[in-house]
Amino acid sequence: MNRITLNIIGTLVFFSITQCNDPLERIELSKRKILTRCFISPQDTLLIAYVNWAQPFELYKVTSRTFAPPQVMAQDTVNQIKNATVTLSDQDHAVELPYVKFAEGSLSYHDNIVRGGYYALPADRFPILPGKTYTLTVKAPDGTIAKASCTIPLQAPSFDFHYRNLLRQSFPGSSLRIFDCNYEIAWRDFPGKGDYYRTGYVLTRAQYGYYYYTLSTGVTIDQSLYNDIISDEEKYDIHDSFEFYDDTEGSSSYILTLSAYVLHVDKNYYNYHRSIADQVKIQNNPFYEPILIYTNFEGGVGVFAGSNMTRVNLPFVF
Repeated sequence: MNRITLNIIGTLVFFSITQCNDPLERIELSKRKILTRCFISPQDTLLIAYVNWAQPFELYKVTSRTFAPPQVMAQDTVNQIKNATVTLSDQDHAVELPYVKFAEGSLSYHDNIVRGGYYALPADRFPILPGKTYTLTVKAPDGTIAKASCTIPLQAPSFDFHYRNLLRQSFPGSSLRIFDCNYEIAWRDFPGKGDYYRTGYVLTRAQYGYYYYTLSTGVTIDQSLYNDIISDEEKYDIHDSFEFYDDTEGSSSYILTLSAYVLHVDKNYYNYHRSIADQVKIQNNPFYEPILIYTNFEGGVGVFAGSNMTRVNLPFVF
């Protein structure tokens, strides 16, 4: 009797294993969905939404088992939806965001920030206000509809920002110099739990040259996420440093602006960027389970989120 039972169990285990050789084989081809990414803030000068068709999961079996970073969404011209109806609304008003195409030869085209285009509207045509709830509705030409809502945090953070720069190394007969910059940023959490924050630092040149983190329009050095779920009304005190290279010919000094910002973000913003960061940490590692990228869209995927930002610009001369 025991032998018969063992044989039956062994047979079941065998068939279970053979059926699980490749889980991808058992996933049906997904119905394509609208993929949207849109972040809004009272500080915006331009309201922008990126709209694509989401690539069905089945296609990753043919191309790659890893997931591309979020900026690929803006560069994907194959799956881009160029004739959708994109509507931004609050409780009283609604506006349509027209499609804007980048021409070849523009700065953004050559810097690979955006290829193709996006949906955009000047922010003064539909001001984003703290504390208000907004809805983004995307309707594709085939009638597919995706919709999401977000509420703009009521307050923008007030913070202290200090830094000092040090020349770490120079080279005789060469204009190449290496600098270290140490900084500290501090702010106090707003009363009540459920607040989320993001910090960042941007370098911008005043004159032409080369430095390690390079884009003439500025480059983000670091972006970190924080929340007050565990401890409320604490003071955040962040210390960090970064390094950059300069190889400017014919100039012994120049102005470099270091901009620091703190965003008070909604839960959608926090959850989306946290899931992206977690996915980046494990990509190409076969021993980790895939991370589900956060979405707050009904009828589609992607993120529609809000923030309220404070930014401080501090120029200094080398």
